[in-house]
Amino acid sequence: MVSLVKEYKAVLKSPVPVLTWAVVTVLVSYAGPFGTFNKMPFQLRLAYWATVVAVSILLGLAVRLTIRRLMQGYGYWPMSGAIAVAMAAMLSGPLTWFSARVSTGQNHSSPALPEMFFLVLVVSLGVSAVRRILAGNSVAPEMTPIEPRLMRRIAPPLQGRLIRCSVFDHYVLVVTDKGESKLLLRFSDALDELEGADGLQVHRSHWVATDAVTGHEMEKGRLMLLLEDCSRVPVSRNYRGDVEARGLI
Repeated sequence: MVSLVKEYKAVLKSPVPVLTWAVVTVLVSYAGPFGTFNKMPFQLRLAYWATVVAVSILLGLAVRLTIRRLMQGYGYWPMSGAIAVAMAAMLSGPLTWFSARVSTGQNHSSPALPEMFFLVLVVSLGVSAVRRILAGNSVAPEMTPIEPRLMRRIAPPLQGRLIRCSVFDHYVLVVTDKGESKLLLRFSDALDELEGADGLQVHRSHWVATDAVTGHEMEKGRLMLLLEDCSRVPVSRNYRGDVEARGLI
């Protein structure tokens, strides 16, 4: 498994955090929440929110990666809830202090600590909801998933929600939210037995479940999918169109 520090550095090298920082900074600078629109000139608002958003993104990435590792198998929303609480606990105090310092002499009433905690909590949950929607991971509640035949080959204690399948030497590594199993069969046969599972092949040696994808990043020009088990799966050029069509990138 890739170390937490290496994974954090890899995420920072992708353009997503920078683009997110730029877009969010401009939006909140124009919107001027917490009364900053009326009490601060645009240049001051821009500097204020650029700092707040940058710190939030840098800390948020570390929190998200850490909690994803600590809560493997808990599912997307329990992890998102834990991330939101952790972010609110860590950021509400510094943001309240920073907001009060910046607003000095501006006739601007900065938010109190409980209000800031609630705002950070709601924003973090909202970001998780947007990530979920953009990733195309929503499943209609009336749809009942069909258990793929491949699951019958796995020991009952390890049978669970599929996350990914990968070639591992002469075996197929099947990862569920209960653990990992090695099956002695061809990958093509494993793909045939995955019929009914909501996922797709993204590489000649990798298959992923769509609801296990939590994001994506670029590494040395290669597209990588980030999964909830903290693994990073490469997407080959031949399958990139299918990945885009499913809304995973």
